[in-house]
Amino acid sequence: MLVRIDPFGDRDGMRIGSAGAQPADAGASDRSEGATDAGGGAGALPASVPNGAPAIRRTEARSPRVGGCPLRELLREYRISGEVARKEQLESSKKGGIEQTKIPYFDEYGCRLGDRVLIDLSEPSQGRWTGQSPNVLYGLSRSRDAIQAGVVFLFESEAGCLRFWSEGFPALAVPGSGAWEIARNSPVLDDVQMIYVVGDSETLASAADSLEGASFLDRLGFLVLSEEADLLGPEITGVEFQQLLGNCMERAVSWNDYQESRSSEIRATTSSECEDLLQSTSILDEFVADLWQCGVVGEERGGKLLYLALVSRLTDRPVSVVVKAASSSGKSFLAKKVLTFFPEDAFQWLSGMSERALAYSKEPLRHRFLVIAEADGAQGDFQDYLLRTLLSEGRIRYETVMDTGNGLETVIIEREGPTGLLLTTTRITLHPENETRLFSLPVDESIEQTRDVVRELVREDRPEVDLSRWHALQHWLGAGSTAVSVPFGPALAEMVDVRALRVRRDFSAVISLIRSNALLHQQHREVTADGQVVADLDDYAVVYELVADLMAEGIGATVPPGVRRVVDAVDELTSGPQHYGDDPVAVSNNELSEHLQLDKSTISRRVAEALRSGYLHDLVDRRRREKQLVIHDPMPGDTSVLPSPEELGVAWLQSVAPTRPRRVGPRRPAAAAPAAAPIGDYVD
Repeated sequence: MLVRIDPFGDRDGMRIGSAGAQPADAGASDRSEGATDAGGGAGALPASVPNGAPAIRRTEARSPRVGGCPLRELLREYRISGEVARKEQLESSKKGGIEQTKIPYFDEYGCRLGDRVLIDLSEPSQGRWTGQSPNVLYGLSRSRDAIQAGVVFLFESEAGCLRFWSEGFPALAVPGSGAWEIARNSPVLDDVQMIYVVGDSETLASAADSLEGASFLDRLGFLVLSEEADLLGPEITGVEFQQLLGNCMERAVSWNDYQESRSSEIRATTSSECEDLLQSTSILDEFVADLWQCGVVGEERGGKLLYLALVSRLTDRPVSVVVKAASSSGKSFLAKKVLTFFPEDAFQWLSGMSERALAYSKEPLRHRFLVIAEADGAQGDFQDYLLRTLLSEGRIRYETVMDTGNGLETVIIEREGPTGLLLTTTRITLHPENETRLFSLPVDESIEQTRDVVRELVREDRPEVDLSRWHALQHWLGAGSTAVSVPFGPALAEMVDVRALRVRRDFSAVISLIRSNALLHQQHREVTADGQVVADLDDYAVVYELVADLMAEGIGATVPPGVRRVVDAVDELTSGPQHYGDDPVAVSNNELSEHLQLDKSTISRRVAEALRSGYLHDLVDRRRREKQLVIHDPMPGDTSVLPSPEELGVAWLQSVAPTRPRRVGPRRPAAAAPAAAPIGDYVD
């Protein structure tokens, strides 16, 4: 239920406002007088639109000028009073002959933190910082007014905030579109009884996505602007403004109501587009079929795992993956094609980034995937640390020093997750602490796969794939509940091999993948009374086929097939009648390449992994010299870390079977007793 606070509160005939208590009918005259006193000339504050001017809708009143935001036009467009403009120290500036408006940011004590320049009047939420962004809300110097009034109106642009101050109402703003996370983490809002996000439907949707999980959601309302309720239009002021604002607040909706309404609307509009997928009992098989039509062949397991990992972004524990293979093996092609099945807001694709870009970037990370084309594009000890923190903690909280108008000051930058990571690399291993946080996915480097690839390159009958239904499916999934119950989880936890510490992380990833598959097929799963999808053993069977061997390889319980072939080949070539004298017979990479009929780069990667694991030993042990390989440590057998679906099914059924009650009364004669009483057969 939305608790409403009366922001108009006549306290002895005075209106509550950020400029202090003033007579309720004094707003219009104050604005006009303030604007007139400013005078003319460059950078001067213009007179407000006269009260007798014809009413003009905000969409019509907008300046057609693109790429400029003159101060005079900004004040006229949003009917910002001269008094407020002077107090907030708005300045007119020029760049490249284009007029712009500089807006200073202050902290709660009035200290100047930085300046943001509005560059386009038609898009006041767009702007640039003259220096580093202080990552704070606009209007902190007036935050005490909001706390005293018990209510604050929150905008996506400084212009809306300035307009509400001119009308005498407490307001704050995030520094432009895509910056709602700053409001999510602002301690100022913790002390306000009621918070209203003000904007059009697109603005509210962006705010809702970023504010999810905030501590003040029970005090959050959404106030929709429209042509019929345009609070920022220049023709509405004074008492009329108060009346319109009151009407809008009566129609405001709570966070829960807004999310339910929005989710229902999204699901209603997207369900018809992806109806065939929703009715499918094996969506991953349909995905692989379409992926093949997009030109990907022979990578069924890799495609399914990447798709399921990307779906896991909707959960609280996204599953991160690194695709490892030699150059020209198609690892990047596979990743790019899988990404086309997801809407652009599901991931952020980068070729690379600087060491501290992850901390300073404004791109949202919450429930998204960060995709880096090559792991070499994300190198650096500090960047590795940020990535590890983001993956493990689900957020980044980074304190740094910034140069503000008052000198150097410490600022805390917060980036909210959870976030998944997708990398491709030619390296055998990543940073040791990063390696344990990702599933390592190999690419098929066999001769047969290469033949299939070149055949695919000349195929001309490839139909066009309808990706819109796949995008609609992701929107449909994201609009609903993502809570999934895994009832067989306790039984699985008792059966998994826990001798390696890495299992602690990998087991969590397995559960997330199970939940992701259940989410995909929720139309065919049970749903609890509180909206949780119930996963079943079919979901585990899918995940088991995808990751059982990868999990075993990750902890060293088994050996990748490619590495095992190389080690077996060395054993074969160094044993038997080839021994001459006392010197051991060794094998070079070239000999292995010829013997196994594999590319030298593939052999080099597999040999490097075998050397790292200790299965082979290089007698030369010098770089840039032909390797002389001999057998070293024995390889382990193929050991599974996870139980098979059949084994888990039996154990789960036994764990949930009703406990056999203790028999009472006289025992039956031994001769009459059955050899084995079935479960559930008991005597009352």
